[in-house]
Amino acid sequence: MKDEDFGYKRIVKELEELGKLKLIIYIDNQKTYEKTGASVDDIAMIMEYGSEEFNVSFPARPFFRPTFDAHYEHFAKKLELGVGDIISGKTTARKVLQDVGRYAVKKVREMINNGNFAGLDEKTIKRKKSNKPLIDTKLLYRSIKYKIERSE
Repeated sequence: MKDEDFGYKRIVKELEELGKLKLIIYIDNQKTYEKTGASVDDIAMIMEYGSEEFNVSFPARPFFRPTFDAHYEHFAKKLELGVGDIISGKTTARKVLQDVGRYAVKKVREMINNGNFAGLDEKTIKRKKSNKPLIDTKLLYRSIKYKIERSE
């Protein structure tokens, strides 16, 4: 009797690999605003949580956390479908996480573009010539990234 694998070893290998990887959605901390030198991730933190520092009030304009709250089930479903695709031999663990990562970045960017945020101060609107919060130079928008790392 001949024992045939039928792809079992590959499936186990890819599922084990999926368990060893982690997907991180982040704001690129290497980018800075040209005019001020402020890092994008520092400004993102102020926008996400608001700030009363430096005698200036910045209302919270959360874009990161609400994205994951609103789309948690979609992310889980994408992972579930990805596991099915691994089992059927259509993809790899890394490709599943890349797909979820691209989707998450897209959703955060959509929130930046379309979120219902606290309005801007009149002086800010005049300076920017726009009343849209979180979008000025699009640097924050472009700084939303994902990466895949090995779990520790």
